[in-house]
Amino acid sequence: LEMIQQWLEKALEAPMPATVDSAAIAGVVDLLRTQGCFALSVRYALLVVLPSSKIDPDGSYPTMREYNEVARVFEVALNDMLRGGRSLEQISSDKAERAKLAAAVSSALGHRVSYRDHIGAESIQEVDIETIPNDDSADES
Repeated sequence: LEMIQQWLEKALEAPMPATVDSAAIAGVVDLLRTQGCFALSVRYALLVVLPSSKIDPDGSYPTMREYNEVARVFEVALNDMLRGGRSLEQISSDKAERAKLAAAVSSALGHRVSYRDHIGAESIQEVDIETIPNDDSADES
């Protein structure tokens, strides 16, 4: 528990309000609750989802300002797609559109997103869209 508390303090840039486990649970909830905020979603992805994510109280983590800078790139790319005539529902429910969004963000950030560990492709630009995990796949079973 102490290691998680120390990690949360660094990762969330906030001191633990108390040493009780409920304070750590609240910190985890803060980390998981991202709806409607690209910066919080970027933080969640970096700290929890990526293959390189790990709980390391001695690690170095981006600041919220840095998460906001990356989030701005997501917002611009999404707005560009919306101005192109696609709806948010169309983008979120279509694997090809999600791949286009990821590629636009990756390009704007100046690097290629590697999916080698997940689906064996070199980069999002080379990904066969049929191999991208579908959030609705559990419903199809």
